[in-house]
Amino acid sequence: MNFYKAINYIINPNRFYKRVRKYFDHKNIVKNYNYHLLENEQSQKFKQLDLDYEKSKLDLDKLYDKNPELKVEMTSCHHNLFASLSNKHSLKDILEIGTHSGAGAALLSKLFPNSMIDTIDLPDDHDYVESGSYGLQENEKRHSFFHKRNKLLQGCKNVTFKQMDSTGLTFLSKKYDFIWVDGNHEFPYVAVDIANAFRLLQPGGLIACDDVRMNNHTMKTLEQFSNAGFIDFSLIHKRTLLPENLDLIGKYIAVAKLRS
Repeated sequence: MNFYKAINYIINPNRFYKRVRKYFDHKNIVKNYNYHLLENEQSQKFKQLDLDYEKSKLDLDKLYDKNPELKVEMTSCHHNLFASLSNKHSLKDILEIGTHSGAGAALLSKLFPNSMIDTIDLPDDHDYVESGSYGLQENEKRHSFFHKRNKLLQGCKNVTFKQMDSTGLTFLSKKYDFIWVDGNHEFPYVAVDIANAFRLLQPGGLIACDDVRMNNHTMKTLEQFSNAGFIDFSLIHKRTLLPENLDLIGKYIAVAKLRS
């Protein structure tokens, strides 16, 4: 521990206590982590959605072998969700809210070659982006990130990339069979995105929301729609592998549809 950090802990003892508590919480997580149990739970969760988790893993392995650029560093089961949907559903129009690196849209492009995929993200010079929202504070890193994303998407003939604030979806009338919500997860942005997603959803369509926690704004928004009798939703694990960053533990993906 360096001198300045020690002084900071003396001045702010609560910060020190939080650091210690977090350390022991993480030790407890690692000790009790059960990958096989989570894999079994995930398989059952997919079955409840009439999807095949095991087949999705095999399909993704084959796809990654041919397209290694699609495999992201922090493995997320939304790839399994996309792959399993491609085996069960013929989706004409797909919307992704939150393009980020472009890997999600590129994966959808491979899995649904006959679908039209619209993906949106903020303009490169938007204040929120320039503030380092992608963990890219330096201009050089941002430019490299965006160049790589644009090059990836340009190779996807059935993907249309538009840079816009997702609030603008309020004025869109096009309907979609599947909508992936992975933009800003804070209120009010995520509530607006989810409301728009349901408004733009074709009858019988599905939406999925990333990075759901039991008491975050995404979960609260979905619960509000569900309690009002408008939607049904279920949760699948975001990850079954233990991530290096243990703060990522406890995340889910919500899969929702309009109630008939």
